[in-house]
Amino acid sequence: MKKTYLILAACVTAFTANASLLTDPPETPAQKVARETVASVQATRNVLIGQLRDGVSRLWDSPDPQGALDLLGSHAAEVVGLYQSLVDYLQTVLTQAGDQAGLQEIAHISAKVPPLTIHEDGRVTALPFPSPSPIP
Repeated sequence: MKKTYLILAACVTAFTANASLLTDPPETPAQKVARETVASVQATRNVLIGQLRDGVSRLWDSPDPQGALDLLGSHAAEVVGLYQSLVDYLQTVLTQAGDQAGLQEIAHISAKVPPLTIHEDGRVTALPFPSPSPIP
């Protein structure tokens, strides 16, 4: 096992020390910063969409979403509102970026959320999805 780690460490060291093996010609400092900035923005986008997907799925794919909302009580509206704020934010950012794939993913995630009634005391009641209209 130690031998495997030593070989892996040697490979990582060799690749780090010989960055020119990976970039020909070598990156300028400005190119490196630009590449890392784009990677950071993409990672942030992916994390935010992933967190939205996870939170929505946890509630709406659960066996008893209304039971969970009931347990949240007066805090349910706050939770639902925070997720809606994240949807709104992502839609704005992804629209500005022209990220159609991201917008489609947000729409797919949002489609899991049924119509909701938000009560004055902060409780939330999930309503059934409307029945599809029959095709004439």
